[in-house]
Amino acid sequence: MLDIGVILQGPTEDKDWLKKCALMGLLSCALFVIPIAGAIVGSLNLMGWMRVYAERRLQGERVIPDVNLGYIGKGWGMFLMYLPLVGIMLVGVGLVAGIVVAGALTKNEALIAIGPLFMSALMMPVTLWLTVFSGAMLYLFVVKGEPWASIRFGDQWRLAMSLGTNYFLFWIAMLLAGVIAQLGVIACLAGIIVTMPYSYLMQAIAVAELDRVARAKG
Repeated sequence: MLDIGVILQGPTEDKDWLKKCALMGLLSCALFVIPIAGAIVGSLNLMGWMRVYAERRLQGERVIPDVNLGYIGKGWGMFLMYLPLVGIMLVGVGLVAGIVVAGALTKNEALIAIGPLFMSALMMPVTLWLTVFSGAMLYLFVVKGEPWASIRFGDQWRLAMSLGTNYFLFWIAMLLAGVIAQLGVIACLAGIIVTMPYSYLMQAIAVAELDRVARAKG
């Protein structure tokens, strides 16, 4: 059975966890201050850092990667994994925008009214799917090496169905990681410097724990 306790406390198995989280948080926040380019570099580096830690956990290691800017390439790979899904969403938004524009040009109020309704109908299932299966995308990419994991909808569904309760626990763990990331903002704005990187490490451990369970089930 997947152990949420291991995921919550896992980063602390490295004796330098607090220092590494604080340094990565400071580095990321410093980059986020730089408009656009800094935010992109910071996000890619943070995602790559998480990916490297997940790979280490899969190999049985517990040491958190050192803090530097050497993870941008790994993060870029994750960005490319999500890109096809983003493209599909942009096409949907473009279609809705086209309907609204056509309605405005032809002064057709029905088309103008349909646009927002169509957008809501489109985004609701997409948002729901992302909420449930974003963790499956990460698992398929990191563990299975699937470069287009974000649009492998069938694989995502089969993973969740085959693991059942364990996938539900995995989903809760990923949700808790998001909550912990926000705790720093609630308690103290400076706290997010630690809680944000910690939440990324939790996601990495969750992926490794789900793989352990999947292997045990055969």
